[in-house]
Amino acid sequence: MQRIDSVVLERRSQEHVQHRVRAGVLEQGTVDLLRETGGGDRILRKDEVHGGVHLQFDEERLHIPFLELTGRAITGYGQQEVVKDLGERRQRDGGQMLFARLPQCHPD
Repeated sequence: MQRIDSVVLERRSQEHVQHRVRAGVLEQGTVDLLRETGGGDRILRKDEVHGGVHLQFDEERLHIPFLELTGRAITGYGQQEVVKDLGERRQRDGGQMLFARLPQCHPD
């Protein structure tokens, strides 16, 4: 079996990437893949599964029941948490996640 180490290209440091709070919504297929490959242990413990969302326009609120309509849900899970999980998984496999800090190409 061939292996490819994970490489993260980022303008910020590894410390910054792994600790900044970033919103994240994972679709069911992504959660399933992380679980199947052993990278979703913490996702299972956090249990931020949502069977649908509410949209509101002016005074009208509409519920879209993903689970009821499609049989699939979404999971709220921060992007920084996915990076941490993948790094931990790589370490368990004897691999590593390399962070390459890119020079700033444009101002924030």
